[in-house]
Amino acid sequence: MPAGITTYPRGFNLGGFTSHLPISWGPASSFSNLENLSLFGYNLIGTLPEQWGCSSCFPKLRILQLAGSTNLTGTLPTTWSLPGSFSQIVVLNLAVAALNGSIPAAWVSANAFPSLTYLSYANTTLTGPIPSFNNSQLAVLGLSFSTLSGNIADLWSSNATTISAIGLTSVNISGSFQNGFHDSGALCRS
Repeated sequence: MPAGITTYPRGFNLGGFTSHLPISWGPASSFSNLENLSLFGYNLIGTLPEQWGCSSCFPKLRILQLAGSTNLTGTLPTTWSLPGSFSQIVVLNLAVAALNGSIPAAWVSANAFPSLTYLSYANTTLTGPIPSFNNSQLAVLGLSFSTLSGNIADLWSSNATTISAIGLTSVNISGSFQNGFHDSGALCRS
């Protein structure tokens, strides 16, 4: 185990460091039993590795927290949303990263991230329209302080009918809410 890594039963915490996300962590032999990779607030640099998106990479990973990495740049890799990639992921937190580009259509398809319940792009520099999410498990969607924009009716009419909370503070949204939307308790605007 490399110096500075504290091991836990099913995850690890990398103590204060500056590093790229290693491509070598993706292959199946690297972390086949890892369930939690929380690098919240560490000074990650570079991009999200395309090589992490494969059906044999991180087969048991349930939590991936890369939030707070203001030097983590680049686009969202389409390989991460391929069938079989991150199939067990429940929490994907990319908040406060300098990611750019738009949210790829593959990331919101019905086959992408089938177990995902919590997704945050809050405070990122992703641009473009807020897509229509088609994940049948998604419960919490964090978009606050992002540079995404769109029509709220398009988002709410998506197939993500399990959404129970959406963070939209300081997001450029337009449109009106559908009848009954106010009764769902789903909008977090503060």
